[in-house]
Amino acid sequence: MTVDAPQTSRADAFREQIAEMKIPAPNAGRDRVLARLGLLLALAGIALGVVGYFMSNGTDSTLTQNDAVVLAVLGISCAVTGSGVFLRYSLAQFLRLWLVRLIHEQRQQ
Repeated sequence: MTVDAPQTSRADAFREQIAEMKIPAPNAGRDRVLARLGLLLALAGIALGVVGYFMSNGTDSTLTQNDAVVLAVLGISCAVTGSGVFLRYSLAQFLRLWLVRLIHEQRQQ
């Protein structure tokens, strides 16, 4: 039993159709760097919040406590911003792949 023409796999056909659509390749490196930056910002925000908490509880001076509260609020805002950036860029690659697969399946039907 011989095969005259090599059979292309489903993945190869998918790659060929994507190449025909001429979609520019996303910059995955930038997404990865920004996701890591968001994670670092979130972790730094949590650390600032903890430092502000211990700083405010370790003193009786009202002025120092106010400075610690400002530091803790800054830490919370960094944590929220960093979490948002991390979620946006970490999910971007997954959603991009999902959309391309959806388009491919719709074209086959």
